[in-house]
Amino acid sequence: DVRLPSGETLTFVRIPAGSFVMGAAAGYADERPRAVVRIDRAFWMSETEVKNSQYRAFDPDHDSRYQDLHGMDHTVPGDISNHRDQPAIRMSWQRAAAFCAWLSRAAGVRAALPTEAQWEWAARAGTASRFYWGGLGDDFGAWANLSDQSVRWSNTVGWEGGNRIQRRQPYEVALGYPLHEERFKDNWYSMDYVAQVGPNAWGLYDMVGNASEWTRSSYRPYPYVDGDGRNGGDPDEMKVARGGSFRDRPRDAGASVRRAYASWQAVYDVGFRVVIEE
Repeated sequence: DVRLPSGETLTFVRIPAGSFVMGAAAGYADERPRAVVRIDRAFWMSETEVKNSQYRAFDPDHDSRYQDLHGMDHTVPGDISNHRDQPAIRMSWQRAAAFCAWLSRAAGVRAALPTEAQWEWAARAGTASRFYWGGLGDDFGAWANLSDQSVRWSNTVGWEGGNRIQRRQPYEVALGYPLHEERFKDNWYSMDYVAQVGPNAWGLYDMVGNASEWTRSSYRPYPYVDGDGRNGGDPDEMKVARGGSFRDRPRDAGASVRRAYASWQAVYDVGFRVVIEE
């Protein structure tokens, strides 16, 4: 564990060195061509995404705010995302990197955002499938918070009863809206607390789903080459977020899926986790 000045702790798990095939033959175009990538040195990775309570030790004024819920009024803006145990989101890549630099100074460690290769290696945890629990046809409910059956229940909100109980109504299945996976159901339809599903084989929670995660890497074409400058930290280049979030269907998430954002963007479903390099 690494103790923060606030008294909060970040728990890390050790990720071994090794080789894997990075990318996906049947994925999106930017996930190929695939290449064998070697992780030369073991490293430590935070077992969950950095939580709001942990991020606020660095930035006390940070607010992850709310997630849009259709039909909400001006009094209640939507589903909460700023609970202490939810992943911190809506910080830019630049601010996530600044957190790592701050943690390095505060704790005397070499903290950084993971490279794309480190992230994918850790997410796969020794598997070669799209997800560490299986493929697109496998039930993700016990393993990830993705856009599941319950997301359809996000229609106009009403109130009922003397206690003014909030009521959600379903969209019709035939509408196919919001985009979701009708076959499966996970724990929650919006941003959840961290570690509410099972970990992968290396003890990492939420590597797919809940919040997407910033990586150190710039968004450059494959094949991935670690030493070609993409991990040099240039803020003028687009940066890669990985994993997918609670808003993504399985087809838009997984170990190899990439998202590109400007380094200054604060994205509604993107957080991060930290690596400590040996």
